[in-house]
Amino acid sequence: MLPSLLLAALAGLPPVHIDVLAGRAELASPLGIVPLRSGAKPLERHGPGYIEVAALSRLNLRWRGITSLELDGASALEWRGSARDEDGLTLEVLRMDRLSAEVRRGPLRLELPGGWRATLTHGALHVRTLSNGVLELEHIAGAPLLLAAAPVEGRLSPPWTVLAGSKVLLEPSAEQPRSSAGRKPLAQERRDLAWAQPATHGTPWTSFRWPWSEPVVADSKPAVDVVRRAKPWGTDWKRQ
Repeated sequence: MLPSLLLAALAGLPPVHIDVLAGRAELASPLGIVPLRSGAKPLERHGPGYIEVAALSRLNLRWRGITSLELDGASALEWRGSARDEDGLTLEVLRMDRLSAEVRRGPLRLELPGGWRATLTHGALHVRTLSNGVLELEHIAGAPLLLAAAPVEGRLSPPWTVLAGSKVLLEPSAEQPRSSAGRKPLAQERRDLAWAQPATHGTPWTSFRWPWSEPVVADSKPAVDVVRRAKPWGTDWKRQ
């Protein structure tokens, strides 16, 4: 536990506020298991942590000025800081029914079941587990979201970019996300070489500022099911 505590301190994370909105949950602490019930006063905890949420329950986790997270249904979650980015937060989701996150100052890294990792600097997303075990991720608003699949036979692949307004399916151990509408990802035919820049086509927002105060253009088409391969940090990936 000590290395994790030092890691959170290095990241400069504020304490997390834990509020059970419905049902019950259990929080792991150095002193043992702390039962949580709806209607009780919200708790405040420093450093990393681990929590389990019972079925038919709802829980809110909030790091002031950074990220707020809501878990709905049976879930298990661990959180810790990141030494690589100031104020970086990593959430390892061991299991979940439904999860909603709002990021004001990231990056937020979500380690999802099935080996997927989602990284968002600011914006909002929703993830739910379908009956077949596949995750459905909806990028609601904000900056482009990066999706990285688990390494295959020790080989890393460049991340995929999902634009705001898109919805994708994440299959366990898959190498790429799949459009929820059944279409092939655009990344198979083209690369997005400027994923971090404001999109000029296909999204109802004209900037990625927080809050999103830009007016929506009436005749613009929302970015539905848009998935593109990202250009990783200064490297021009070659097609095999």
